[in-house]
Amino acid sequence: MTLRSTLLLAAAGTALLPASAAAATRHAAPDGAGTACTQAAPCSLTTAVSGATSGDDVDLGTGTYGSTASPLTTSIQPTALDVHVHGAGPGRRATIISTAVDPVAITMAGGAVSDLTIRQLSTANHRGLLLSGDTTATRVDVRVVGTGGSSACQLQGNAVLADALCVATGQYANALSASGTLSGPNAPTARNVTAVVTTPVPAGNDNFGNAISVFSVATRPTTLRLVNAVADSPNHDIRVVQDTATAGVVRSFTVADDISLAGGGYALGGAGNTAAAPTYGGDYLPAPGSAMVDAGVTEPANGLLDLQGVARSIGPATDIGAFERPLAPVADAATAEAVTQTGAGLRSRVDPRGSATTYRFEYGPTAAYGSRTPERTAATLDPARDVAETIAGLTAGTTYHARLVATNTAGTATGPDLTFATPPAPVTATPAPAVTPTPTPAPARACTVPRVKRGTTLTAARRALTRAGCRIAATRRVRSRTVRTGRVVGLSVAAGRRTTAAVAVRVSRGRR
Repeated sequence: MTLRSTLLLAAAGTALLPASAAAATRHAAPDGAGTACTQAAPCSLTTAVSGATSGDDVDLGTGTYGSTASPLTTSIQPTALDVHVHGAGPGRRATIISTAVDPVAITMAGGAVSDLTIRQLSTANHRGLLLSGDTTATRVDVRVVGTGGSSACQLQGNAVLADALCVATGQYANALSASGTLSGPNAPTARNVTAVVTTPVPAGNDNFGNAISVFSVATRPTTLRLVNAVADSPNHDIRVVQDTATAGVVRSFTVADDISLAGGGYALGGAGNTAAAPTYGGDYLPAPGSAMVDAGVTEPANGLLDLQGVARSIGPATDIGAFERPLAPVADAATAEAVTQTGAGLRSRVDPRGSATTYRFEYGPTAAYGSRTPERTAATLDPARDVAETIAGLTAGTTYHARLVATNTAGTATGPDLTFATPPAPVTATPAPAVTPTPTPAPARACTVPRVKRGTTLTAARRALTRAGCRIAATRRVRSRTVRTGRVVGLSVAAGRRTTAAVAVRVSRGRR
């Protein structure tokens, strides 16, 4: 397998390696020093690159090297074979800000760069990225402000540029140029590249300010192959200039509406080309409905990830250009399972749709939720998959709301609201209070009233009634002519009568 195929087909999410196994990994940092070039003790960018030997891997992390106030002035150009210079990984580019003639130049066979942002600040006739020979660059964002013959990206030999953005803002600058080396022939490839020029040039300057420029000189024929490429310029989208050696472009699935040929240069059109103007949804990402969306060819050579680190193909086909238009994730309806009085399991399904996605469940006693599970991550290339969490601390006998929420760079998706109820707490029986029965009064006992003589003392009368088993009522005081005071006059019930009534004793209260 060639170096170019290896780079384009390498698994996503890891630092890409050249075809020859890396002999060592050298680590650089913006404030690096010394010569150790290890992860624990990184060195400077120039030290890391200049000291690289054949097969070395130079890791720049996510740092920014140089600044607008103090740009780098030395070209980053490995001098050994098969050296790979790269950022931290897909979607985590390192940045190089420079005024060197070639901020990054990869000219040794097997050389490669990936996951870099390159800013050329010089207004002179300089380039941003130079690839020459059998070299490769993937997932690079290159922009120049230079004038004259500046080029953001220049390809020579059999170089391969993939998943790249090449932008020229200076007048007379080209975005992507393909030219001959000393030996030739030159057959570079630009795949899933967006080449943009922003500044018009005066009429009559056809060789400048073009999105894609192909030219040859004597003994150096050049043919540029374009696949899934965007050429966008207020001047010529594609300009081919032939000297005594042939010059041409072979294109398929490209977006370009102005192709200019000179000196016998040729342009061969394959399938899928369109003359519709590209439309962008922010920093050269395809806008919804753009001629770039789902209009490219999907094939293994495209690799797995685009410039921003999302899946290279989202939807029915690959987008044309450096970027896939990211799509918001899909969050399905949630279900509740194993519901108890204080907890439940929540389950749903999330589809990241080609972009790294975070997701969580939200839940609570109202549709405002209020509680959430920890954030989890679905990786860029993960398919739609089931997700589940267990929640606790719920209240028995309560209705709860829950939903799945998923977020990526394209937006946030919320699943439909789910309601479920926790079982009520068991009812503990309260014993009934003891009831003290009301005693049933014993039936009144009957007695035969004894005979008590008139004039008997009250005490003797009561004793006689008690002996007979009679109940005694209150004493009644009456007047009597014949009985002394304090003596019995009679009873309220006649003697000899059987009765249950209480018997009152009438006692004289004095003579009348």
